[in-house]
Amino acid sequence: MCVGGGVAKETILILDAEKNVTWTLMTLLESEGYPAVIVNSIERALRDFKEFKVSGLITEYWVGSVQTLGAIRKLKELFPESYVMMITNQSVNDDEYEEIMRSGSMIVFSNRCRFGKSFFIFKRV
Repeated sequence: MCVGGGVAKETILILDAEKNVTWTLMTLLESEGYPAVIVNSIERALRDFKEFKVSGLITEYWVGSVQTLGAIRKLKELFPESYVMMITNQSVNDDEYEEIMRSGSMIVFSNRCRFGKSFFIFKRV
């Protein structure tokens, strides 16, 4: 429970190297009462996931020069109840999409989807 009698919402971790993306996502999440933790490396994401008792991850397909699928697999191994939403500004072909879904991502948005729409769908998951 939160101070004031409200129900605490789940903490969401944001993994992305783009500062504008992370700031926008954090602002959207926090405006809805979701605590958000921003990280810019896979190593930090895995460490902070446990430390902050994170329930979900929003990430980019590539963070810098590192693909995130391996980290998502490891995260889902360690925290099987966690949920993952991937946003990418790259085109994703059918084979890549299937690989992303097999890694444990529950939702994938490509560059054609706006943040507001992504957040609305994320809240429903």
